[in-house]
Amino acid sequence: MSIDLSTVDELEVVKSDTDQDIEDDMESEEAFFNDIDFCDARKAELENWKRHNVYQEVEDFGQSCVSTRLVYTIKEADNEIHRKARLFAKGFEEDCLDEIQKNSPTYDKQSLRLILTIIMQKKWSINSIDIKTAFLQGEKMQRKVHLHPPKEANANGKIWLLEKCVYGLADASLKWNEKVKKTLNECGSTESKVDPAVFYWHDSNSLAGVLAVHVDNFLWTGTNLFETEVISKIRKRFSVGKEASESFKYLGLGLSHADDKIILSQTDYVEVLNTLSIDRKRAKDSQLSSVEQTVLRSKVGQLLRLAKQTRPYIAFDIAMIASKLKTSTIIDY
Repeated sequence: MSIDLSTVDELEVVKSDTDQDIEDDMESEEAFFNDIDFCDARKAELENWKRHNVYQEVEDFGQSCVSTRLVYTIKEADNEIHRKARLFAKGFEEDCLDEIQKNSPTYDKQSLRLILTIIMQKKWSINSIDIKTAFLQGEKMQRKVHLHPPKEANANGKIWLLEKCVYGLADASLKWNEKVKKTLNECGSTESKVDPAVFYWHDSNSLAGVLAVHVDNFLWTGTNLFETEVISKIRKRFSVGKEASESFKYLGLGLSHADDKIILSQTDYVEVLNTLSIDRKRAKDSQLSSVEQTVLRSKVGQLLRLAKQTRPYIAFDIAMIASKLKTSTIIDY
């Protein structure tokens, strides 16, 4: 049944316990970040937007605008605490979201196996590149989007007309991918016919390099000429962050190349997996509740990630559990 709430007298909104818990958590998180100085991180982020010519200031004539929000994170690396601020556009406020093309390719896991095979066959090294502020370096926007600048920008009543597709917009990843593809094509690379996120480079009809794209993370291998003709141009064209070679983590997967072999590991991922708690008093053939089935389904998904990458020997057991999730009992749990 539905009713017109405007006709209801003395309407009162009552918060549930869950709503209160969420609000308390948000207040606690806000209090935590208020005690930390992010001034330098905010300044660096706003400077990045200016340096990459992300927007132009325009007068506010009542244009439809998308709100913005600064999101703060803290990361620990090399025994140091790094404060980071990122300015997001609230893309869900845009009109006609369904009409915006937003699909962006990321390389397939099968492609990673193929690249590792090529590395072993060619005796090349394995390398990675991380691109800083990637979306701010994407292709120019083809539509008009105005933003309300954050108060920290001191825009003096003006608004921003976007030149680049920024974090939070539906097609930000697509525009970045278009810029990467354009750059690699200019360097003479060829897009794979089976995986649009993988690019090959040839020298005299002989394969000389391969590069796989996963948003702002590049995995590459090839000859010295490939590094000179392609990778060096990437370093000049984009703001490059961390680079690694031979032994590093790539998208949560440990890669180590030494002694004529490549070792793949997910040790860190395994260590954070939690075991399922079981009431010892319950009969082994008792049916799982709907909540327990949801937990088991989640655990199957986590283990499948292991089976597909570094633990193929558990694939059969996981498939058997997955096949009877709806009728699973405590012994499956």
